[in-house]
Amino acid sequence: EMARGVHVLPLRAPTLPPATHTNVFVLGGEELVVVDPASPEPEEQAFLAGYIEALGAPVRRILVTHHHPDHIGGVAALRDRLGVPVAAHRLTAAAAREPLPIDEWLEDGEVMSLSLGEGRVAEWQLLHTPGHAPGHLSLFERRRGVLLSGDNILTSSTVVVVPPKGNMTDYLASLARVQALAPRVLFPAHGPPTANPAPLIAELIAHRQARERQVLAALDQPRASAEIAARVYTELPSSARAFAELNVRAHLDKLVRDGRVVEEPPGRWRRV
Repeated sequence: EMARGVHVLPLRAPTLPPATHTNVFVLGGEELVVVDPASPEPEEQAFLAGYIEALGAPVRRILVTHHHPDHIGGVAALRDRLGVPVAAHRLTAAAAREPLPIDEWLEDGEVMSLSLGEGRVAEWQLLHTPGHAPGHLSLFERRRGVLLSGDNILTSSTVVVVPPKGNMTDYLASLARVQALAPRVLFPAHGPPTANPAPLIAELIAHRQARERQVLAALDQPRASAEIAARVYTELPSSARAFAELNVRAHLDKLVRDGRVVEEPPGRWRRV
């Protein structure tokens, strides 16, 4: 329990390097909500179930931040074990590659109240923060300034934005929205928590803006996305170039929407 009513359990999950685990959160005190039961591995699922049982409080629901496999691998098993509903944004079900059992829809701005005992209540506001995924949700406990950022903000690496479900315009807007909340403590889905996350959020925004400038600079003549990635991500090994090209595509899509770049078939872009 790393803050009152915020339990963090890193479980092995099929995530992307450098991460090897996804942080599963158990929120509450007298009643509980489990966020992102991530692992498909039976040993990890048993550990999570045992931890919940040891807390000795009823579980109200399972909440899913988004549809990626390293966040939903244990959803069905925990739902069957506990007999509680699964809740997510309606766009999460539409984005999932395999059927995802969702019983309740969650909306942007909805507040989830959880009793912590001794008359204390945590008021978790649900924030629709798309970009990494169309239905991505973050959770913000305004009174204490605690943010559960999901994959919107990580402390172990930058976030991969993969079109078409990933959207760089939405991602930057989501970062700006979270930045305006001025959270005091941030719990990401991958990596350790951090106090005073304002510098991290500002750095992430500046990093994406710098990448956008690099992509534009690489378009001194019409180029394909792979050519642009090779110029922008010069420090990456060739094994990571595929993800680099996907990030470049996300920036190109944003620049097209902004009217600064056009695509010329077959698969080349130029500045306007």
